[in-house]
Amino acid sequence: MVAGLIEPDNTLTIIQNKMKRTIVILVFTTFFLGAKAQKPHVMVPVIVGKFAHIFDPNDAPERGDSSWYTNDHTFVKGKDGTWHAYGIIHHLPVHPWEETRFFHITAKSLSQKKWEDHGYAMHAQ
Repeated sequence: MVAGLIEPDNTLTIIQNKMKRTIVILVFTTFFLGAKAQKPHVMVPVIVGKFAHIFDPNDAPERGDSSWYTNDHTFVKGKDGTWHAYGIIHHLPVHPWEETRFFHITAKSLSQKKWEDHGYAMHAQ
């Protein structure tokens, strides 16, 4: 090897190493600096009106007595605009590990006073 010159075999290795370092630096700065520059978008639920009791499982005569409770529910808006609510329903007293039924109720709007009960959406056995 002549002083100041690099052999051709080593040139490719040196270039590849420099490219790897450059890529690592770019990824590092993009990730860490970009993450600090962006504020996370967090949606917070807001109560915009008075509390409304939309479903009382004890109103359904087909359930027999009046000792039912609901738990862990969710709301879904259908393509036709109908709102659906699904959740756990169980007979009192509360026994979380024995909850095996899901209720299903619907309404045309979230603020509708009385939702239509569709019975059990699912029953695990």
